Amino acid sequence: SRRDRPTARCTRQDRGRREGVRGPRAGLQAVQAIPDRDKLSSYYLLYAALGEFESQLNDPLAAAGYFRKSIQLTEIKSEQMFLQRRFQDCEAQMQA
Repeated sequence: SRRDRPTARCTRQDRGRREGVRGPRAGLQAVQAIPDRDKLSSYYLLYAALGEFESQLNDPLAAAGYFRKSIQLTEIKSEQMFLQRRFQDCEAQMQA
């Protein structure tokens, strides 16, 4: 069913993140537990969500890596601009 697809599970995890249901550590664990996660390797929102989780956990180096990957995978200009700002925020945090 569509609910069982990896992209649907990732989207549900992102929705949970936005609603603040469990916190960033639980979000990372939930993403890591997605069966067939390797099928999401070209899904830019996976890396955007991971970047947000790592950012919330105050790991700007890991977050920047995920945001960089997400930027590379999306062709949507508005998304690229948003992710670029998040990436730059991480870089600034690392230099502080």
